[in-house]
Amino acid sequence: MPFQILDITFNYRSEIVIEINCIIDFYIENEIHTGVLVASNINEMLDRLEGTKYFSLIDLGNANSQVLLEESSKIKTAVSTKSCQYCFNRMPFGIAAAPGTFQGLMGKILDSTRGTLIYLDDIIIFTESKHQHYKVLDEVLGKVDKQV
Repeated sequence: MPFQILDITFNYRSEIVIEINCIIDFYIENEIHTGVLVASNINEMLDRLEGTKYFSLIDLGNANSQVLLEESSKIKTAVSTKSCQYCFNRMPFGIAAAPGTFQGLMGKILDSTRGTLIYLDDIIIFTESKHQHYKVLDEVLGKVDKQV
């Protein structure tokens, strides 16, 4: 369940604006957070692709919703309604640290896998031969499957 009902007072609170869609503004949380996404250098990434012939791209859509939040982070996603307060159990869309957090998590999962690059929520697989490509692809899918 993405929300958890809590009956306590929070220092972090965002407002919900209800129209046709539910909009949550994490402005305060994003101002407090000090982590910074260190984007991969595109030139370094292109250098690693040199000499390879086979490529696959795995787009892990809705990547944020795959990351469970620690208890101490859940209260920072609190939203209030007239009747109660809610917290996210998984990382919601709109948190400034989300892309870097997910990229770092995927980097740890695939750290020892040769022929892979992680960029935000994408896994790029690159090899010199078709046989090697299938082998790396199988290894990547196995590692990702273990984490789900």
